Amino acid sequence: MKTFLIIASLVFLDLISKYLIYDLHFWNNFYLITPILNTGISWWIKILHFNILVIVIPLILIWIIYLYKKNEIWYYPFLLIFAWWVANFIDRLMYHWVRDFIDFHFFPVFNIADIFVSIWVFLLFYEIFFSKKNKI
Repeated sequence: MKTFLIIASLVFLDLISKYLIYDLHFWNNFYLITPILNTGISWWIKILHFNILVIVIPLILIWIIYLYKKNEIWYYPFLLIFAWWVANFIDRLMYHWVRDFIDFHFFPVFNIADIFVSIWVFLLFYEIFFSKKNKI
């Protein structure tokens, strides 16, 4: 139940931020807000076709769940990547793209869920290179 509530809260955070920007036009005149519809994946990495994402992303999620069940991935990174997947998959199913809006003007435009992926990468990097269980 705790896992579900954490993931649901993270997904809600992402979806409410998209609702504020895209539906209510809240902060749209703010310098760091540029609403953009992303047909790629995180950070505008391009894919060949929408149908490929609908098939490949769930397979990746199954692999991540498998790693988590085998205790090869930490609990919190698992929550972050799962929440990223759910939030952006909801966008893909509803719109066939992901709604991005955070724009630092020197980096591809992204959304709150993409921040989850960034934290996930950082935590996995830490786990691989600095975790005591990996030290000889």
